Amino acid sequence: MASPLVRRTAVLRPRGIGRIPPAAMPIISRGLPSEESGNFYLPANAHDADYSTIWRSITPPSTTPQRIAIDLSSVAAANKTSAILAWYQDYSTGTYWQTAGQTTNNYNAQPRDYKVQGSTQAGGGAAPTINHASWVDLVTVTGNTYSSRQHALNLSTYNWLQLRFTAANGQVGINDDVTLEFDIHNASAGNQDNWLFLGDSITAAGFARRQQVGDPWPNGPLATLIHTQRSAYYPLMQNGGQPGDAIDFCDTNKTTLLSGFTGKYVGIAFGTNDANLGTADTVFYTKLLSVVDYVVGLGKTAVVPKIPKRTDNGGVNNPPIILYNAKIDQLYVDRPTVIRGPDLYTLVNNGTITLADGIHPDAAGYAALLNAWRDSLLATVY
Repeated sequence: MASPLVRRTAVLRPRGIGRIPPAAMPIISRGLPSEESGNFYLPANAHDADYSTIWRSITPPSTTPQRIAIDLSSVAAANKTSAILAWYQDYSTGTYWQTAGQTTNNYNAQPRDYKVQGSTQAGGGAAPTINHASWVDLVTVTGNTYSSRQHALNLSTYNWLQLRFTAANGQVGINDDVTLEFDIHNASAGNQDNWLFLGDSITAAGFARRQQVGDPWPNGPLATLIHTQRSAYYPLMQNGGQPGDAIDFCDTNKTTLLSGFTGKYVGIAFGTNDANLGTADTVFYTKLLSVVDYVVGLGKTAVVPKIPKRTDNGGVNNPPIILYNAKIDQLYVDRPTVIRGPDLYTLVNNGTITLADGIHPDAAGYAALLNAWRDSLLATVY
């Protein structure tokens, strides 16, 4: 006699339970000796833990390159064999990617032409001179138009790393120098804790390494908030904010926006400007699915939050946003690998995130937004 069939009931788990947290990518560049081209900013500003400080060069003509060099000789070879160098300039140039007018004030002291170089010269003393024969080209970039970039490197044999600049984007004679910060991460356990947040102006301001007015975030940017709660982690997080843009822009330019991103997680946070444009919810969803599927096709993981409520114009733009958020709920079902981001609509509606102009958070609101992202990622990723 055949055994009776046993009906198995599926066990529903909260999202996040059962996920494998990403491998940690510790920062190995903090506190190391560094030198620069003899300018008026301390080189340590570029790679310390204080994101409200920056390094700044003078204008770097090709005949007189500018540089910042860091001594890696005290770092074990195993910790720099698989390394990710990430530089950030998002607090100065608020748009992640743009191409128009590289010598205009669309840009502010952004690296344009540069090399990443390694040297085997002994560490513990002065850096090799900027044009020393020991420097080996590891990366060459010309015509850069991004406000941050990352480069995967094998630094195991090098005692020194140098960023060498020969041109910058910005208004000639005013802001055509270079400002940046950088971190070097140990990715030997895997290039996983590596993020790019695509979105509109709310993303651009909220995910910058410091507040747009130049002040530090009250408790640090999102990477620091995660580190405070999960001390083994110090995520690599790039700000991909595009002020004024909508999901159609992201879909049209998805290949370019994700070009050069070597990491795992991609935040996608558009919709506020779509409401202005009158985009139908079905069109919004088609574009969002296109971006998500492209991200997944690259072997990466999409993270999508709910779109925040608006209070400008008497809330006239909220009906389409409500429809978009319903489509995002559908996305979580249609694409179950998508990670749920925070419900920003509810957090504005209940007063947790306060707004300055009915659209963009005020200072306290941005701090609350970052806390919401922290809590969401701690629950679903870490």
